Amino acid sequence: MRKWKKTITAAFLALTLTGVSGCSLFGSDETKPAESEFAIWTYPVETTAQASTTPNATEGTTPESKTNESTSASTPEPTNASEAPTTQVDPTLPPEETTAEPAEPKKPKYIFLFIGDGMGVGHIQAASYYKAAEGGGKKYDPSKTSYAGTYLNFEQFPVVGSVTNYNSDSFITDSAAAITAITTGFKTSTDAIGVDPSGTERLETITEKVKKLLGYKVGVVSNANINHATPAGYYGHQTDRTMYYELGQDMLASGFDYFGGGSIRQPTGADGTLPDLYDLAAAQGYRVFRDNDAALASLTGDMGKVLITSQQRAEGDAMKLRVDAGKGDADLAAYVEGGLKVLGDEKGFFYAIEGGLIDWASHENDLGAVVREVLDLEKAVGVAMDFYNKHPDETLILVTADHETGGLGLGYSNMGYDLYLNGLKKQNLSYWQYMRMVALEYRPNKTSWDTVLWEMRSHFGLTVSGTYQAGDDPKLVLKEEEVMQLNAAYLASMQDARATMGTAAYESYGAYEPLAFTVTTLLAKKCGVKFSTIYHTAQPIPLYAIGAGAEEFSGVYDNTQIAMKLEKLLGID
Repeated sequence: MRKWKKTITAAFLALTLTGVSGCSLFGSDETKPAESEFAIWTYPVETTAQASTTPNATEGTTPESKTNESTSASTPEPTNASEAPTTQVDPTLPPEETTAEPAEPKKPKYIFLFIGDGMGVGHIQAASYYKAAEGGGKKYDPSKTSYAGTYLNFEQFPVVGSVTNYNSDSFITDSAAAITAITTGFKTSTDAIGVDPSGTERLETITEKVKKLLGYKVGVVSNANINHATPAGYYGHQTDRTMYYELGQDMLASGFDYFGGGSIRQPTGADGTLPDLYDLAAAQGYRVFRDNDAALASLTGDMGKVLITSQQRAEGDAMKLRVDAGKGDADLAAYVEGGLKVLGDEKGFFYAIEGGLIDWASHENDLGAVVREVLDLEKAVGVAMDFYNKHPDETLILVTADHETGGLGLGYSNMGYDLYLNGLKKQNLSYWQYMRMVALEYRPNKTSWDTVLWEMRSHFGLTVSGTYQAGDDPKLVLKEEEVMQLNAAYLASMQDARATMGTAAYESYGAYEPLAFTVTTLLAKKCGVKFSTIYHTAQPIPLYAIGAGAEEFSGVYDNTQIAMKLEKLLGID
């Protein structure tokens, strides 16, 4: 049965890639993507025999005679009475099922699990199109340029799944409940991490199991806080995701081998009176490198357990968004690479990596930051691919998300059938940094409307009619109604009147700073992209897989199945 299903799947993929009319999805041969060892169009698929002879046949059974029989069904050769008749197969029917046992999937020794927090298909596609538009600094023209060469690296993985992600009390999950399902195989309620919906039962995670049962090393990296909801889902067991200090204690108690990325949130507790978690980590045998990107270069496998956090200080003391980062600021890939030095390749490992700032930028509807964060995740996946290429038979890489954030839609009514991702190139400031500029500079200094327009052009490329200058992008000129919308947000920001603006204003700005939020959403719309919410959505999320056991992750399934499939592959189910 499984071989038949693979054959049907292969036929479906062939139709998908060639099109029903027989035309190639990628156009002429010159525009086809280059083949690679992990491209979906080169993935091997098993085939089954289409004809057979009866077991009593004693003559005419040589390969040559079988070929003649199968190719001359319209004018069969005369046969002797002792010859058994050849069975003809109706090509419209599926192949007969075979009794051969399917090959056992390979047990991975090295597992990478990447979570793009909040990353839906729209986020991936927007980043992919932006990458195409950015190439060589040239304007992307779909009619003249092959898009195929701009797939993100993980989009080319041979196995793709679609994953549902509701939690025990809502169709729309939060990160805490979602990561609990992914790491334990059990649903829980919103805000809960590593416990059942009642909060009374501790749920063991896949990372805790591989550490205890297989002796694998475990690493956890996030460019958000290392004790934020998603990274905490590998070691934490608390009823509320905001229990940062308690989650930090769980982190140290796990005994995992490598923690890296954004700083520990509330390291001395919410009121600042508890023992410092960094000091506790050192007391428990961790080599601690606090606020020290530079120490990544000196990490080695003989250091024992390592905790290293970045000195970058952005929203929530997380690492900087890439659109705000300087040349010397380490990125997610640097922390992934540093961790590989600690984890080594002897015992086997489970490496959990989160691109957490995709979610934060999506909540803020900041498209320019979103696409750069997805590309930052892609770069980190590239580090794992380098490792995979050295250990292809023992490595499994999974790239997925916990949920989708923002309802990111590639298409906006006022743009018709046009996407213009080139429009993001001039953005050099995130919503978060611009919000700080409004709060710390514009409002107290009563910055003029004209100055705001000038700086908006400088940081986001948006201009208004009458101020257009050489070098400005004509597609980013605001229309009259957009200028009125922007001016209303400016006036609201100057008064800091969000608390008294009422329901209509909340529809426009949500919980965010009016001027900064309006600028980023207007830029997104000028690019042909519209967000439907500032929260999460119930959209299923994609999963991409390559390596040992990857085939187990194809199809449509629930996020609880990720842990179950991993446990089965590792023999710990």
